[in-house]
Amino acid sequence: VLAGETISTEQMLAQPNGEQRWESIHYAPNRDAEGNVIGIYAVHTDIHDEKRNREALRRANWMLSSHINNTPLAVLEWDRDFRLVRWSPQAENIFGWRAEEVLGKPITGSQLTHEGDRPAVVEIIDKLMAGEEPRAIGINRNYRKDGQTIWCEWYHSCLLDEQGSIVSILSFVQDVSTRIQAEERLQYLATRDALTGLPNRLLLQERVGQAIAQAKRSGRRVGVLFIDLDRFKNVNDTLGHRIGDELLKGVTSALSATLRETDLLARLGGDEFMVIVDDFDDPAMLSRVAQKLQAAISQPFRIEDHNIYVTSSIGISVYPDDSDDSESLLKHADVAMYRSKELGRNTYQFFDVDLAARRMKQHTLESALRNAVQNNGLEVHYQPVVRMSDRAIIGAEALLRWHDEEHGDVAPQVFIPLAEESGLIHVLGDWVLRSAAEQCVAWRKAGLPLTVSVNLSGRQFYRDDLAERISQIVREAACEPSWIELEVTESSLLHDLDSIKKVLEHLRQQGFSVAIDDFGTGYSSLSHLKHFPIDTLKIDISFIADLETDPGDAAITEAIIALAKGLSLRVIAEGVGTLAQFEFLDARGCHCFQGFWVSPALAPRAFAEFIKSRR
Repeated sequence: VLAGETISTEQMLAQPNGEQRWESIHYAPNRDAEGNVIGIYAVHTDIHDEKRNREALRRANWMLSSHINNTPLAVLEWDRDFRLVRWSPQAENIFGWRAEEVLGKPITGSQLTHEGDRPAVVEIIDKLMAGEEPRAIGINRNYRKDGQTIWCEWYHSCLLDEQGSIVSILSFVQDVSTRIQAEERLQYLATRDALTGLPNRLLLQERVGQAIAQAKRSGRRVGVLFIDLDRFKNVNDTLGHRIGDELLKGVTSALSATLRETDLLARLGGDEFMVIVDDFDDPAMLSRVAQKLQAAISQPFRIEDHNIYVTSSIGISVYPDDSDDSESLLKHADVAMYRSKELGRNTYQFFDVDLAARRMKQHTLESALRNAVQNNGLEVHYQPVVRMSDRAIIGAEALLRWHDEEHGDVAPQVFIPLAEESGLIHVLGDWVLRSAAEQCVAWRKAGLPLTVSVNLSGRQFYRDDLAERISQIVREAACEPSWIELEVTESSLLHDLDSIKKVLEHLRQQGFSVAIDDFGTGYSSLSHLKHFPIDTLKIDISFIADLETDPGDAAITEAIIALAKGLSLRVIAEGVGTLAQFEFLDARGCHCFQGFWVSPALAPRAFAEFIKSRR
């Protein structure tokens, strides 16, 4: 200063009251008339509050930058001219551009956003900039710098100045490509047959409903052709399942080549296919379609060194002639197909309400079943559920068995559908649950702390009081709800999703656990899994049977186990019959299993003796 310079500085100075405060001091030379420095001027300005505010702002900015740089989300900020003013390190990881390549530059929609999603994104941004929406959330496809397409979830929020005007848009971005791909894969598995890639039952039911709705508007007809390959089991038994699978693929190609682009070919499972034909007037047209389909697969299929000949039985039903709803239409085609088999196979039959022979047989069996229900003619057997880690038996599945004097051993696949159709399933379901609950209590008193699984039929969910009824039965048996696991098949979930969800939620609140049985058959949308209150997935036996020889079944089984782990669900494999199957499942983290490798379903006394013999 004495040399004539002006100096400014900031210092912490003591005040007369002893307080320390920040001051800005401006020093300037004091000159005489000749310009000589004769002293110094010092101007003090109290900047203590301003200094503290600046420091607080600096620290806040530092903390904000630190959080932004370390958050797993990408953070982008755009000004009103859509120039980027913030580009976090995670944004570089997601999109590939470095900060110096994009900051201060306008990024057009074509650079970041997939052309198919641009209109929706532009609409969102326009609403934000116009102040119509303070924030927005969206998932869309984006481009990386290298041209790769990724899925991103965006959360946009407007930043306002003190006057409430928009100064910029702050965007938080997460790469959700893996999640979207998994959901798409699950959706595909939910609606497609794993072997042939054809639509499965779920998609078929949806398309039939759509076709009927369209036919109602147009006054046209819809035809359903149920195709069952004759004696296909012989192919699997003699040549093996691998050859059988290749044959199914060949049949799929032959049938597809015969149909119009507007027709739908679906595989229901096993050797069953279904064709939906719409937009026609004369039902006789379906006869020609059936003949072409049978001719298409009548030629020998050359698979490896084998010439395989195939015939088929076809059942046909027509809307509106036979039914005006999709479920009945599919059922009637099934009935007609069995009539074709009864008539010698390799033919086709239209549904006829007077299929007396089939109906009489069903009536006779239904009467016998009704008598068995009323006179305790059925039994509950129990199949052990085994923990993988130590092979300890930790539970049992209650399975219904019926031996009739006239009909012999009647398979559950036969009498359970009959019980559902006749309404007996409600009485039967109550009886099985009560028997299982009482047996569970008896075992626990005997020192066998087992959990018992009980199957619920889809028809039981039609009862408004199902949850209350289940709780009452278990309570009357002095059984704890936590000792009972309720199993629901995938197909059951298709009926009134919201009502079933409420019932299952109520039951879980009471303490019951819930399992999805026969999981993987593809009848339900896998996207519903996260919405249903479930604890356990049971892998269907159809995937376990060929684990050692079918890479497709092995891959699906592995995917289901991984899915269960991701959703924190227990997974049980059904139908384990060999050590190799056990080892495959154990290596992939399957929790439990059941199957003939350990034991078939046993009567209660035999079950208890079996457990004691293993100790």
